[in-house]
Order: sequence, then structure tokens, then C-alpha cells
Amino acid sequence: MKKLIGLCIVVALLSTGAPVAAKKEADVKAPPVLAEADRATPDGRLVLSNLYQREIETSVFVDPVARTPYGGTGWYGGWGWIRGIENNNQDVIAARLVAAAERNAVPVRTALSDFDTNTLALATTKAALAKPDWFQARGVTGSSDVFAISKADFLAQNAAAQIAFVRYRYDLSPDFTQIRVLAMLSIERQQLGKDGKPAGQPVAIYRQNIMSIAQMRAPSYEARDNAKRWAADNGKLAKAALTAAFGQFERLIPFALGLSQAQLTAFNDKNSTKAFAGGYYGTLVARDADQPDAVLIWKNGLVHVQPVG
Repeated sequence: MKKLIGLCIVVALLSTGAPVAAKKEADVKAPPVLAEADRATPDGRLVLSNLYQREIETSVFVDPVARTPYGGTGWYGGWGWIRGIENNNQDVIAARLVAAAERNAVPVRTALSDFDTNTLALATTKAALAKPDWFQARGVTGSSDVFAISKADFLAQNAAAQIAFVRYRYDLSPDFTQIRVLAMLSIERQQLGKDGKPAGQPVAIYRQNIMSIAQMRAPSYEARDNAKRWAADNGKLAKAALTAAFGQFERLIPFALGLSQAQLTAFNDKNSTKAFAGGYYGTLVARDADQPDAVLIWKNGLVHVQPVG
């Protein structure tokens, strides 16, 4: 996630409507490159696309080394220094920052209440996976919110040599200058018995995370002001940001799935050309031809940052 200066604790606040299943499912440990031998699947792949939330989430940063005699929120809102930090009471600090972030998020959530992010996420997955000829998505099942299907249930109910999972989360950055969408990709090889039904534990053969960030142009230093700007005109800018951020996955997901070991090695080379974008510093992969100030970097995963507004 965001690279920070100094010692920081990241506190991610999940929306109150997010189902418990989303928090309990463990991340799959697997290589970030799909082996050549696993690319071909005669019967195609089944796909589960999940969006585990009802509304946009918030996140805060707590810096335990900061000191101030004042309370309230200061530099970029969510980074505000809170009285009592001298005692290193991180739980109290985090709780206050979370409360402030939640208050600031109210107008954004209200403005986005009529925006169908679930449909956008599913359409994004279908469009992205239709592009690589070799992927062969046999079907894409979408689930979200309280209707979210767990990976275990989906595997138990479906038989295929390989099953792919595309999970999404989206949130506001602590300073409310960004709307960020995270796509978590994974592929598992399923063990099938003679009767064609699932047998044994599936084997994780691929995993990669992709971050797509829509960054507000000329933001305020106050998070609440940025929130008002996202929410203005029935959330026009926030909706445009979500549409733009999800839209990038139509090219980023195929790119991530097609990465070779040679490309990955080059991305991780300490002598590679670097770039700083959206709070991330990593290997420069590309700059958008149609938007020169939009950039794609590699930071233990693909991170795309584009300006909006």
C-alpha cells in the first residue's frame, strides 16, 4: 500500500455493511506469474467476481512518533495529529481518526448511494477476461454485499480444472485526495475425482494484486473539503473517478495475467527506471499515451495512477 516516511501504522476501516466472509478469507499464497503449462485449459476457467462492500470505505494513518499540543485534524485531514499521542495510545488515536474519516465520508457515500458499483465491477471483470484469447473464461459469476459467495462454497459447488477469483475493494485515501480500487486476482487448480466432482484441496497457482487510483487534481489540504468536492453535483467527480479507476482494469488485468518471469525480474531490478506516483515509488512500467500525467508503476504489484477533475 502507500509508502510512508517514518514509522506508521495503517488502519483500514471497513464499511459497517461489509460481510464477515470478506475479512475471514485468507489470501492465497501463489506466484505472481502464471506458468506457461497452466495457461491452456481445454474446458475453460470458471470465474467468481466478488465486491465485498455496500459503500466506499475509508482508511487512516496513525504516526506514533508525531507530537503536538493540539487536537483536531491538521495536515491532509486523515493524517491529523491527535492529542494524547505523547502516551503512544495508538488505539485512542486510531479511533479518533476513524471517527473523523467516517464523518468526512458521509457526503461522499450519500452522493454515491445511487451508483451501481456492483454492476460496474462485474462488467469490468467480464470485459477484462474476454481480452486474452488463452484465458477462456467459461462463465463469470458475480456476487457482492451480503450475497457474496465464499471461495470455499464456490469451489464446492463448481467443477472445473481451474477457477479464477477476482475480488475488489475500493476506498478513499486518508487525505480524501484519492479514490482507490484494489483488484485481487488469483487462480486455483482444482482436483477432480473420477466422477468429475471436486476432490481434495485446490492448489493455488497464481496471485497478484492491482491498484487503480483516481487522484483529485489540485486538492485541498483539508480532507473534509476534498470530500465535499467528491460529493458535489450528486457525486459527479466521485462517480467519474470510480468509472475511470475500474476502467483501467480492462487493460491492467490482461497485462497482469500475461506477465512473464522475465518481465517480473526486470520490474524488480534495483537499477530499473523508477517513478513516484500517488504516494507509491516503484519501477516505471509505462506512461499513458493519451494522458501523459497518468502512470503505471510496479510496487510489488501493478499500481496505476491517473488524475481526475
